[in-house]
Amino acid sequence: MNVLLSTNVRPTGTSARTPLRLRRTPTTMLWYDGGESRRPIVSGNWKLNPLTAGEAKETLKLLAANQRAMEESGKDVPEVILFPPYPFVPLASEVLEGTTVAIGGQDCSLYDKGAYTGEVSVSQLASLGCNHLLVGHSERRTVFDETDAEINKKVHLGLNAGLRVMICIGETEDEFLADMANAVNEIQVKKALSGVTAAQMEDITIAYEPVWAIGTGKVCDAPTAQEVHAAVRRVIDELYPDTGVAAKVRILYGGSVTPDTIDVTMRESDIDGVLVGGASLVADKFSRIIDFSSPLLVKTPPRVVVAKEVVACRNTLGESPIWDSRVGLLHWVSAMDKEIWTWHVGHSAPVRRTVEQIPGCIGLTEAPGVVVCAMEDSLVKIDLNGKQLRTTVIAATPERGVNTRGNDGRVDRSGRFVFGMYNNYHRGGADVGDTIAGVHRLSGDTVEDLEVGGFRATNAICFDASGSKMYLCDTPARKVYQYDYAGSKPAAKKLIYEMPSGLDGGPDGACTDDQGYVWVALSGASQVARVNPQDGSVDLVVKLPVTSPTSCTIGGADLDTLFITTRTAGGGGLYAVKLPFGIRGVPEGVYCSGSSGAVVSPEPVYEVASKGFFE
Repeated sequence: MNVLLSTNVRPTGTSARTPLRLRRTPTTMLWYDGGESRRPIVSGNWKLNPLTAGEAKETLKLLAANQRAMEESGKDVPEVILFPPYPFVPLASEVLEGTTVAIGGQDCSLYDKGAYTGEVSVSQLASLGCNHLLVGHSERRTVFDETDAEINKKVHLGLNAGLRVMICIGETEDEFLADMANAVNEIQVKKALSGVTAAQMEDITIAYEPVWAIGTGKVCDAPTAQEVHAAVRRVIDELYPDTGVAAKVRILYGGSVTPDTIDVTMRESDIDGVLVGGASLVADKFSRIIDFSSPLLVKTPPRVVVAKEVVACRNTLGESPIWDSRVGLLHWVSAMDKEIWTWHVGHSAPVRRTVEQIPGCIGLTEAPGVVVCAMEDSLVKIDLNGKQLRTTVIAATPERGVNTRGNDGRVDRSGRFVFGMYNNYHRGGADVGDTIAGVHRLSGDTVEDLEVGGFRATNAICFDASGSKMYLCDTPARKVYQYDYAGSKPAAKKLIYEMPSGLDGGPDGACTDDQGYVWVALSGASQVARVNPQDGSVDLVVKLPVTSPTSCTIGGADLDTLFITTRTAGGGGLYAVKLPFGIRGVPEGVYCSGSSGAVVSPEPVYEVASKGFFE
């Protein structure tokens, strides 16, 4: 049956965009017609990329780390297939071992063996660990003049070798604009499936890729793609009537798929997944696509307030803001600049002090003006009172000999300094993607491992008002977790928030308010989100004019001002906003120590003008 697209359907940019059509039931929205019978697939085609095995390995290690984090979160994940270039297939199998990511070949020879220089057979692919095969990609059809008959032969070669075969189909832009899309796809489907039995269709996936949308930036909007997918499903029903094959076969969409488009795409009833091109070469982008948001009913959008810059401090990496309500002081660090900043808000200019090592995070102590700090090689108390710093070493930093440093932390409600570590090379180098950083607690002068698992970049450490709940994230995983904190160690890990696929970056520092909500700085997304830990909903967003907020705390005389640190480029200032709706903060915990001994560090003090936000 040939069902042509209506003449008013055009690539985005040539006519008005068709409104998104959602399918609703009284309580939920189905992902797919027929309920949950079709598990979604997210596949990535690397084509002839990257250039070197070293680049491939770094991308694969990041992808593996992201995938493990998703699988361990308890969330249902889609089936994931990666199609790397042939030379990188063994490397991909090795690095991705232990994840559920499957490996496939991008194409295969028409021959199984013999004097065919440069060819790769299906049996060779299978022997390397491939269990999937991609055939009929538009580049094979157009660049290499591959015919429908050759594609059909490769389909049978793959099936006979025990591989699951993904068949690519798609029309050119001229064919699309001439309303020939469904006719072209019908021919390609029928010829590719010639001789394939209904039973063999269990191992067949169709990938619709409009040629005009592949790597061009042009977008086939979701409703248009849905029309084509529905037409393809009708063709399959015609080929295999009364067998149920059409209801079971998975049909994917490919064509400039990005984290920004995946959620909308996956809301359509006949779109069962995606075939991703360029975005699959960037591990974080591909993982965000894999971790697409379930197509739930549209929720009420959060209310929005806007923060303004109050100190133009130009921190390279502003972090760890804490409010001392006893004396009205705000402290924060500029980690990579090796600076600690203090501001007597509304009374004097901010002051910055230089320290000898990177100050990862700080907390209040029993003495106002004295902070506890996780430095690179030690945990210290730093007396910020006066013109000279007095630094007291409490204990050595844990994880000695491991390429980590202190990163994020806060004092809990029992007076213990809880801090997490950071893999210095988690995005590149020998430790790329490795979860080698831990979370530790300083009780008095004793350091203990909280044994909550390995991380790449710990962040969002904070506690509710009662001290019975602890919050924590691994920034690259883009998820925030809650732990029961009433016992000796954190327990009962629970996912409370995951960043939507359409937002760049990851969760960074966090704090809590008096209503039990968690404020999370979304670095890369220009906002701080107020998260309800009961259901993960966001009811209030603080927007910033810079890309990367890094952490936040609630302070001010009435505990009604959210202070936000940021980082360069384009940022680095301290931002603030008065909180609406009667929201108040929770006083910071105070570290209780018993250590003595001091080292005098005569670093100078610098004053920096503020912008009169509180005047």
